[in-house]
Amino acid sequence: MTVRLDYNSFVHCNNNPVNKVDSDGRFAAVAGSVYFVPGVVEVAIIVTVGAIGVYGVYKAVSWAYKKLRMLELMVISIKFINRKG
Repeated sequence: MTVRLDYNSFVHCNNNPVNKVDSDGRFAAVAGSVYFVPGVVEVAIIVTVGAIGVYGVYKAVSWAYKKLRMLELMVISIKFINRKG
């Protein structure tokens, strides 16, 4: 006899039942099988790597913009302080 606690109850949603839902249990099988279809594998890998690359560029540009914006605000505040003094 097996104990129910031996099973991972949240494997269908990557152990994150709050943010991820797989109501019928078929999504994980479909999503995972895309990488095993001949001819589709190359496209799926290229799309995945491309998406990761685009996300990396987005994060880098976002970080640089925030840093430049902070620098701009510091320069403006220094000019304002020097003008008053």
